[in-house]
Amino acid sequence: MKRITTRFTTQNGNRTHEKETTKVLAPQADRTSSARIDGKSHYLGKYDSPESHKRYERLIAKWLGSTFDADLESLTIARLAILFIDHAREYYRKNGKETSEVHSIQTALRPLVAKFRREKVSQFGPRKLKSVRDEMIRLKWARTGINAAVRRITRMLRWAVENELAEPSVYEGCKAVTGLRKGRSEARESAPVKPVPLADVNAVEPFLCAELWTIIQLQLVTGTRSGEACIMRMADIDRTGEVWAYKPRSHKTQHHGRERIIFLGPKAQTLIQPYLSADRERYLFSPERAEAERNATRRENRKSPITHDTMLRRV
Repeated sequence: MKRITTRFTTQNGNRTHEKETTKVLAPQADRTSSARIDGKSHYLGKYDSPESHKRYERLIAKWLGSTFDADLESLTIARLAILFIDHAREYYRKNGKETSEVHSIQTALRPLVAKFRREKVSQFGPRKLKSVRDEMIRLKWARTGINAAVRRITRMLRWAVENELAEPSVYEGCKAVTGLRKGRSEARESAPVKPVPLADVNAVEPFLCAELWTIIQLQLVTGTRSGEACIMRMADIDRTGEVWAYKPRSHKTQHHGRERIIFLGPKAQTLIQPYLSADRERYLFSPERAEAERNATRRENRKSPITHDTMLRRV
């Protein structure tokens, strides 16, 4: 049985990476491959199999660690996706927490990496981007979601150009890919999001405490978001006029530099009047107060007698 061994050596600082592939010519099913790093061999599996490529990528990624130096010629789509997601985790943050945009970026990049993970970024272009879009159509993604995902992929390429990880022609070419038009592609159309019937909203009133029901009523008469209602404070409400103006300190479009003003008319003023206090920094609606009310209601509706052990636990 004849074996052919091939070695590839690259330098990474003072470290040497040597890839050794052993081919067994007969029988073909017995061909194997391995990688030698710092003098130690690592078995990769069947020669040229998808599993061996994955093991090799994971092995090299672990070895390179923070010493990886991306350049224009060797940077792959998979490497760029990792770098961009790391950037997104730091950039898309609000109040110290990652926003949902990070998850959206990961979802958008998944079909791209699955199809072109080993592709060089320098060789990526509009036709390959459109093939990724076709894969999204095959996966039954909605047309609007596909367009949003393609924009996120293009945004990654723009970031790569900005940080000198890709040539400007890569981004400019992919930017030329137009979005899918309604009725002019095989992409699935999503159903329009309609408001909840008012009867369904009113049906939950018996199951809510007073504060939660007030928040829902406030949303109905002002159009405020639930998060904006929960963080309402006296300091954020201008009560100088007949119509009050509420400016939430944090809102959805704050990172765009936009100001959010929610006007509170007579109905809204009547709803929040019982929750106003002299403390201007205090939140109008309190989860602690709402939970206490819920527990009190549960005790009133309790049918079984309270045992001695239950009383001791409360103490």
